[in-house]
Amino acid sequence: MPPSRQTPPVESSLENRQDELENSISKRKQVGRHRIFTNEQRKDRNRLAQAAFRERRSQYTKELESVVEDLETIIKELQESNRATSRQLDEVKEENGNLRQLALSVVMENRSLQSKLKSTQSRHTLSRNFPGIDLEFSFLAAMHLMV
Repeated sequence: MPPSRQTPPVESSLENRQDELENSISKRKQVGRHRIFTNEQRKDRNRLAQAAFRERRSQYTKELESVVEDLETIIKELQESNRATSRQLDEVKEENGNLRQLALSVVMENRSLQSKLKSTQSRHTLSRNFPGIDLEFSFLAAMHLMV
């Protein structure tokens, strides 16, 4: 009798097939990130990371508040400096106006004196050219023009 081949029972074939499927499924699960931490460890790590983030954010906020305070101080100083400079400008403008008026009055007085001087010189020249004219009259006329 030739050795007969034994066919495996159907049940054992199904069990093998089922084992293969489970192995392939478990291999697929292992393809992703391998988790070595328990859920509690993960929660602790997240809690610590969140606390560190809150601390960094708080520190950054304090730094920004400090910068804002410094800038506000600088703004106040610049505003006060601007007001002082504006007051000085007003004073200089007023002084400039006064000096312009003074210069104008000096120029006008100078012109007046020059015209009186020319008039006096012309009378003096006239009396020199014509000795018969009363010198006393010329002197009185010149004095009257100067007043």
